[in-house]
Amino acid sequence: MDRSRSRDPAHHLGFLKFWSIDAHRKKRFPRWDVDEIMSEAYVQSHRLLGTVYDPEKSTVVTFLKAFLWGAVHYTYWTSNGFRFTDDGPRLKIPVTYDTLCEQVQAPSPAEQTDLPEFTEEEWTIIRLRHDGYTMTRIATVLGLKSPQSVYNRLVKIRDKIKGVENAPRDTANGDAEGPWP
Repeated sequence: MDRSRSRDPAHHLGFLKFWSIDAHRKKRFPRWDVDEIMSEAYVQSHRLLGTVYDPEKSTVVTFLKAFLWGAVHYTYWTSNGFRFTDDGPRLKIPVTYDTLCEQVQAPSPAEQTDLPEFTEEEWTIIRLRHDGYTMTRIATVLGLKSPQSVYNRLVKIRDKIKGVENAPRDTANGDAEGPWP
């Protein structure tokens, strides 16, 4: 059997490396670096090649191009606190300030800023927008009816940050242009 149909993922490290670099460059897995993506791709390719792959139907690279993305994607999101249902991804852990923020050194008094108090839902929206989620996907994750609901919450978050939580809106000066300044 030639190497193009070999079930050993070690024979396909070049492809896995290029796949990992491309996934990182396209920000497919924003919380992982290239090495973490490569590690998970290797583990998933070992699993897929051992259980699903049929060498009579295609080459390994063709097979992995079709199936590797889904396997690594599933692992990435489940490791970041999501579970997948028929309705789409849902959070499986309660999201709080502690679960969203990495441990960092306390800022000096000169660097400290007063952030407004955000609800758990608002922190979730902020984190998901930061990770590149669209408003439609955020609405699906949070179980909201429409992307407009997410937009309205983003406007409230922006107003909290600006410190004008209950101020009247001035649409003539472009205040209603978008959720971020």
